[in-house]
Amino acid sequence: MQTPRFGFTLIELLVVIAIIAVLAAILFPVFATAREKARQATCANNQRQIGVLIALYLQDNNETYPPVTGTQAWPMYFATNGTPAGIFDCPSSNVKGSMTRGSPTTRNSASTAICPEKRKQRSPNPT
Repeated sequence: MQTPRFGFTLIELLVVIAIIAVLAAILFPVFATAREKARQATCANNQRQIGVLIALYLQDNNETYPPVTGTQAWPMYFATNGTPAGIFDCPSSNVKGSMTRGSPTTRNSASTAICPEKRKQRSPNPT
């Protein structure tokens, strides 16, 4: 009579490991996409907060915009007056604090209102 077998064979273990590896390879890109969508949602929320911030400032100051003196742009003005500096940074951007520092490349640019991830997805104009 044969003795009862305990445990798994090597082949069974390798098959299970291979199945787990295939599932992980399928799911990792999905998780990365979900994480980037969450960053884009955070970026859109930050832009909404900036809009509310400026609207409230205008309402409290007789419809006048924040002062811009020398190299100090309006994000720097708000950052030094109690606004959390993180709302001026897009989570998808590799450059942090560029708007709060008032750098010349972003200070007067209309492209600062566009999330960097959207800039990558936007196709160039055909004309």
